[in-house]
Amino acid sequence: MALFIWVTKHMISSAAYEGLVSILLHEKFRIEDVIKSIRSIKRFRNGLPLMTIKSHNVKISSKDTPSTSKSSIEAYFFSVTDHIKRLLSNPKLKNDLYFGEGIESDLKSEFWHGELWQQSPLFGAEYCHYNHVTYYPGEFIKYIRYDTNSQPRIGHIFAIIKDDNDKLLIKIHSTFFYTELPRTYTRSRQNSRQLWLTENQEIIELSQIINKVSVWLYDTQQPPLYEFIIKEILYYHNGRPLLRNISLRHHHSTLNVSSQVHPDFHCRRIKIFCDLYFDDFGTFRNLDSSPLGKFEDTIKPFIQDIQQLERGFLMTIDNEQVWVSGGLGITTADLPQGNDLAGTLRHNATHGCRTCKASRDNLTDISFDIAKHGRYHHLTNIEFENIQRLPNMSQKHALASSLGLRLIPNPLDQLIRDRHISTPQDIFHCFAGKANRLLIATFRLLTNSGEDTFTRTWKFFEVPSCWSRQQNPITHLACYFMSDILHLTMIIPFILYRCLTTNLLKREVLTNMKERMNLQSYCHVINKIIKCWVQFSLTTRMVFSKTLTKVDYETIQKMLELECKMLLEVFPEQFSGLPNLHINRHIVAHAKTYGTALNTSVSVKEMVHRIHKGVVSHTNKKNVEFDLIK
Repeated sequence: MALFIWVTKHMISSAAYEGLVSILLHEKFRIEDVIKSIRSIKRFRNGLPLMTIKSHNVKISSKDTPSTSKSSIEAYFFSVTDHIKRLLSNPKLKNDLYFGEGIESDLKSEFWHGELWQQSPLFGAEYCHYNHVTYYPGEFIKYIRYDTNSQPRIGHIFAIIKDDNDKLLIKIHSTFFYTELPRTYTRSRQNSRQLWLTENQEIIELSQIINKVSVWLYDTQQPPLYEFIIKEILYYHNGRPLLRNISLRHHHSTLNVSSQVHPDFHCRRIKIFCDLYFDDFGTFRNLDSSPLGKFEDTIKPFIQDIQQLERGFLMTIDNEQVWVSGGLGITTADLPQGNDLAGTLRHNATHGCRTCKASRDNLTDISFDIAKHGRYHHLTNIEFENIQRLPNMSQKHALASSLGLRLIPNPLDQLIRDRHISTPQDIFHCFAGKANRLLIATFRLLTNSGEDTFTRTWKFFEVPSCWSRQQNPITHLACYFMSDILHLTMIIPFILYRCLTTNLLKREVLTNMKERMNLQSYCHVINKIIKCWVQFSLTTRMVFSKTLTKVDYETIQKMLELECKMLLEVFPEQFSGLPNLHINRHIVAHAKTYGTALNTSVSVKEMVHRIHKGVVSHTNKKNVEFDLIK
C-alpha cells in the first residue's frame, strides 16, 4: 500500500518503477546501503569520469521578463575539444570513425561519399603528387580520355578522392571550347581563348593528367598570366541548354579555406567533421524561469572551439601525438530555424527559401530556374555589405526584405562554411509537414459514414509490432508526433484501397474534383486520390533511403517532380505555394552534397530532443539548462 501511495502521489512512470524494482530485487542490494539524503546521492556524480561542465555569462533580453530578473545568466556547455578527445580516447568508438579522403562509391551512405567532404580541404584531401608535380583542388588541368580518340581536354579539379579499393582519383568538372557549344550559342561566342565550364563530372586517374593549365575564372581576381578565360557556365534546365554568368555558382571550398598551419614534424593527422543541430526548445523556450539570451552570445564558445579546430592543434591520444583539425560540416535544424542559421528570412517572407530566391508565387513552379536564381555565399556576402552601407534602419529593412535576408549575417558565418550549402533543408520536417497536410485534406473529403469506415479499417489494419498504437487519426491527428505521421503515411494507400468508395466522399467535393480534373466518372476521382497517396508514400520511402546510387539520384528527382505535380492536381488549394513542396527542388542537391538525403535529416536528433523536453516538466524549473546538461 505504501508503494501504491508513493507511485500515485509522485506520478512515477512505469519505466521508473521498473528500474526501482530491479534495484530492490538485485542480489547485491542491501538495505543498509540506502542513502537517506537525495543531496548525498547527487554528490556521487562528482566522482564519476564525466566531462567537465563549463559555463559562460550571457546577457539576457529584457523583453517579456519580470522586472526582478537579472541582466545576465550562466549558459552551460561541453567543450568541443573535450568531446573530440573523449571520442578519440575510446577505442570502441575510434575504430568505427573515418578520417580519410572523400570516397567515390557506387553505393553512397556516409558523409564522406558526399561532395562536400570530397572537395573541402577541411575534411578531404588537400593535394596529390604526380610526376613531381603537386595538384590542388580548384586548379585546372589538361588531361586525356582513355575511352575516346578525342583531343586533350581541360578540366577543373573538383576533388581528390579515393575509390572503394583505396585508389587515388581526380574528380573534375569538364569544360567546352566554343566549337562544342550548342548551335544556338556557337556563332555569337567564337573565341579560341574562352572556355565554358559545365556541370558534367568526370573521374580520371592520375596517369591521365598531362599538365596544369592557367585559367581565369572571371569572377575571381585576375592572375598575371593565363591561357584561357571562363565567363559563363553551360547547364541544362528542363532539358534545354542554357548559359549563366560564372558568378552564379558555389565557389570551391579552397577559396574559403586559408592555408592551414601544420606541425613541422611527422605525426598522424585526424580530420573531424562536425554536425551541429540547433533547436530553440519549442514549448519550453518561453518559460518565465528561463529568460532568453541572444544566440550570438550563447553560441560563442562553440564558435571559438570550431575556429581552433579549423586552425588545427596537437593532441595526445594513447601516448601518441596526433594533429587534429576539421570544421563545421553541416548545420541541421527545423525549417524556420534553418533559415535563421543561413541568415535568410523565414518561409513566410517574399523570398523565404534559404537555398534559392524563389518568390512566394514561384514556390511550386516547376519551371523556375534554381541555378540561375540560386543563393550563392559570395553574392550573399555582397548583399549583406550593401545592406550595412545604407544610412538608416528603414532603408536597411526595406533592402533586406526585398532580398529575403536578415540585417546581419548569422554568427556561424565567422566559421569556414558556405551558409547555403552547409544548412540543407530538413527532409524530416518537410515530409512530415506535407503528410500532415495531405492527411487533413483527405479526411475533409469523407462523410460521417466515410470517417467511420476509415476508422474501422485503420483500427484492424496489421502494422509492425514495434509501432506504438495511436489514437484515431481523424479526431486526434494533432496529438501525433512527426514520426507517427510518417508511419501512417506508409499504410494510408492500403487503407484507402480497401475502404474508399464514391459513397464515402462528400458529393459536392466529389463533383468539384471530377470537373476540375476533367475526369469521366467519380471512380476516376477515387483512383486519383489513391494514386496521389501511393506516389507520396513511394517518394517518401525513396528519399529516406539509407543508401543511394547515382541512378537513385535521378529516380528521386523524377519521383519528387511527379509527387509535386500530383499533389497540385488533386489538392491544389492545400499545396499551391507551399514552402514544404518547394523544398522538393533542393533535396537531390542536398543528397549529393552529403551522400544521402537521410544524412541531412534531424529525425534521430528530434527523438533525443524529445527526451530532453520530457525532462523539463520534472525539474523545479529554477535552473533548467544546468539540470538538462547533467
